[in-house]
Amino acid sequence: MIRLGVIQLKDYENWIKSLGFDREWIVQATQAHIYKHIVTKSAELELFSFPLTYDSYLVIINSMELSRYEKLFKAIEVTTPVPINAYLGLGTTYLEALNNIKPFLDTNKDYTPDDLNAGFLVVVAHIDMDGYLRMIYEKGLSSAVSVMNELVYNIKKYCIRFGGIAYYAGGDNILCFIPYNFLNGFKENFNFKNVKVGIGVSKKPKGALKLATQALELIRDGRCSNICILEE
Repeated sequence: MIRLGVIQLKDYENWIKSLGFDREWIVQATQAHIYKHIVTKSAELELFSFPLTYDSYLVIINSMELSRYEKLFKAIEVTTPVPINAYLGLGTTYLEALNNIKPFLDTNKDYTPDDLNAGFLVVVAHIDMDGYLRMIYEKGLSSAVSVMNELVYNIKKYCIRFGGIAYYAGGDNILCFIPYNFLNGFKENFNFKNVKVGIGVSKKPKGALKLATQALELIRDGRCSNICILEE
């Protein structure tokens, strides 16, 4: 069972309007502040979070204790200028779980992974584009960014085919979370050129990211093919 959380800022639009017209820099700085705290606290709890929009953040939970998620959103609430809503989603895929989000209740924290059959491992593909810096120097930043944007768009569509959800992590890096039972299909049908794919598999979201990064290094060192899988 895929389990994910969504942390959503309440009355965010009204807060923005209250700042007046010279506000965009305040909005951007506040979003960066909130995002930093969510990512840092998630790592402490061995979860992983990223923005869907900058007033909604997705949290990869899966078989981790729901008490960790509760600790996360309670810690984040005190760093935001507005209250938050916390949601929990369950499904056989990430897309299904995201479409099934419901308010997180106090009773949720008493559920254990076994109660919900939430034994699925976290699988993340860390996709890295080859030659991005060289492209910047030879063709200019605008051309490199255009190529990267097209790759991000296509990877996101590809990830959706396997019930996953992708996130552009900056630079030439894309993260794609997919259900474990779709891993073979994801690998066998992957036909994107000029990219390296490090895939990490772990019970812990943070651990899966670490393994995916290690897999990329194995590819760079020539010790693995362009798609390399490391399992805990």
